[in-house]
Amino acid sequence: MSTPLDDQTRFYLRNWERIETWLALRSEAIDSVKTAIIAAVEGLDPTVVTDASMRWEQAIDSTFPTFELSKPNWCLDDRTVAVALQWQQQKQPRKVSDASLWPWIGIRVSGGSAKDIAAVRLWKQLAEPAAGLQWHERELGTGWLWWKRLHPIGAGDDLDTLTQACRDGLHAGWSRMSGPIDDWFRRE
Repeated sequence: MSTPLDDQTRFYLRNWERIETWLALRSEAIDSVKTAIIAAVEGLDPTVVTDASMRWEQAIDSTFPTFELSKPNWCLDDRTVAVALQWQQQKQPRKVSDASLWPWIGIRVSGGSAKDIAAVRLWKQLAEPAAGLQWHERELGTGWLWWKRLHPIGAGDDLDTLTQACRDGLHAGWSRMSGPIDDWFRRE
């Protein structure tokens, strides 16, 4: 006696060859996105990101590569506050909802949670300039005070526009957020 199959399982069994072919392309797509993001970082205009310390906070080959623009005095205890660009290059996501190729940009407190009193005060202080950048999302538990997802402009396969979106996002983020962050640290 066989076990009854649900609709999703039946669909997979009917289409498994095509599904596996598409899944095999994921690694190539991730490498292409990675190349586009690296090009964005390498093409930053130093006259726009003046006074910024630039660094890869997490290695380029890690699961969550993270590029940060910060200043030496932007520290909450042992954690750094930064304008950050991050993406997930997980080759085999645990679930479909984890499977986005596109990076996100925002204000990040490195080292995990940003739920302490100082980080929450900074989060509130940055609400207005973050809204001006359309950084409406927040995940204080993972250190992201404000963020938004970046996508290629127009067709999803035009990674030159993703490079431009990342570069523009870093430039705009630094230009709009470095002053308010400096002001907050001067007062704290």
